[in-house]
Amino acid sequence: MISYQYLLSVFQDTLLQYQLPFNQFSLNYHLIFSDTPNSAPLSSESIVLCTAGAFRQYLELALPPKVCFCVSDSQNVISTLYVPQNCCYIAVRDSYSELCTRFISIYQEYTRYRYLLNLELTDSRQVRSYLQKLSSETGIAFSLYNQNGELLPMFSSSEPDIPAQSADSLPASSQYKMQKKLPSHLFQRVRQPLKFPDKPGFFYLECQKLGEENFFLYAVTSDEFHCDITWVSRKALSAILHSLSDFHTLLYTEEETKAGEFISDIMNQKSMDLLEDYARFRSLVHYDSKYTTIFYIRFTNSDTAPSRIFFLDELHKLIPEALIGPWNDDIIAFIPNPDRQSRLDQYEEGLQKLLERYQAYAGSSLWTKWRFRTSILIAESNAKFGQILGLEPSRRLFFSNEYSFYHLIDLAADSFQRIHHSKDLTYLMHPCILHINRYDIEHDTNLLEVLYHYLINGCRVGDTSISLNMHRNTVQGKLNKLNEIIHEDFTKNGIIQCRILISCMVFFYQDRYLKEPFSNPQSMLSSFHQLDIPEYEKE
Repeated sequence: MISYQYLLSVFQDTLLQYQLPFNQFSLNYHLIFSDTPNSAPLSSESIVLCTAGAFRQYLELALPPKVCFCVSDSQNVISTLYVPQNCCYIAVRDSYSELCTRFISIYQEYTRYRYLLNLELTDSRQVRSYLQKLSSETGIAFSLYNQNGELLPMFSSSEPDIPAQSADSLPASSQYKMQKKLPSHLFQRVRQPLKFPDKPGFFYLECQKLGEENFFLYAVTSDEFHCDITWVSRKALSAILHSLSDFHTLLYTEEETKAGEFISDIMNQKSMDLLEDYARFRSLVHYDSKYTTIFYIRFTNSDTAPSRIFFLDELHKLIPEALIGPWNDDIIAFIPNPDRQSRLDQYEEGLQKLLERYQAYAGSSLWTKWRFRTSILIAESNAKFGQILGLEPSRRLFFSNEYSFYHLIDLAADSFQRIHHSKDLTYLMHPCILHINRYDIEHDTNLLEVLYHYLINGCRVGDTSISLNMHRNTVQGKLNKLNEIIHEDFTKNGIIQCRILISCMVFFYQDRYLKEPFSNPQSMLSSFHQLDIPEYEKE
């Protein structure tokens, strides 16, 4: 589409008068050349380039809808004519040949721009290169902002300026440096090309929606006559959002980008100086707490880039003081923990709902002052253990204290494999575990499940029955059967209880996490009737 405001600016130097009942026309409109009266028939959705004499003749006819006349009128004949209010026209002093030449140049220019605007953008680097090339071709500076008015620095044709300025005082040029935050009053001027009050050129804010989130493309030019800023901005933002939707291109704010760079340097061990890393971290965060808990958020394979952006926006609202950044395909959040709590219960309910909505999983670390890499790895492992083991029905947020034993088992498994050249961890378990599991397989019982819940509930029959939604007499009967199988009174011996509980975890780890077969057929699903089955296993 081409705005008539742009046409008026193109013909400004020779403009006589105009009447524009509708706002824009398409490049697909027919071009009709009529230098003499009735030399060409009219059709709807067309641009008629004609002389004043031909225009006079057309006014005597019933005009089709959406027809615009561009009239060559060097004698100002049009001022003597009665033009109906529904007739769209622009009259200029140019000769007919000059009018046709200038109008054809508009089409040629737009054909060139249209090719550039229709390029397929498959990743963030192509989007950045696309905006820079578009800027050099059109003389317009572009920057993309999220719905909070925050600059997405990877998607700008120029570098952001450090101080925030009023939009009305910004310099208009192709070398323009975009501001980091759009002023709130600018959101009231969406799709309104506005002149700068004290300099040539103008700015334009295009807005389009993807999912439930708005994105803004801010365009500034010092030469308003070079091309149609409204059409170019609309097509450019549409191309970017298609890239986001179709090719999972990710958009991050400047703060998220800096946090991602910090995380990348930490994880790749580019710096081994903990004090230096801590000083850099303090320059990024907005809280005073000395201690930090790290949440590692993993997304499922079905996740898309748009949902990732929406998740980030909601996470910022839920924990506004957090420092949040990307790492590979996941997200890491640094959250203040001044009281050094092992669980940040105040965020649990909100984060659990958020994770459910976006089909993601999160693991948390313990509090730390500057051991960021260790804490990130532990938080990531907690998220993996919780997701893959599936021991907690419907849970998506997993805390470090609940999965710390699995870190020990993971390290022991690596050592066992290195020394014994085997992933079968049978010899690290109490022998009763596989015996009980085989019994469950043969008799369709859930003795191993009862044993595990009995141990994690402090060996209290009442709590175990509640945990399993089972009558306490039924639980007691199963415990009696377990005593027969184990040949040791595990209900009274703490050492045996500890060994059996850890053995259960080793069994879970091998069966669910490693997916390593045992020497005899064994399966958690045979013993655990309430076990969560991860989505990827259901498929």
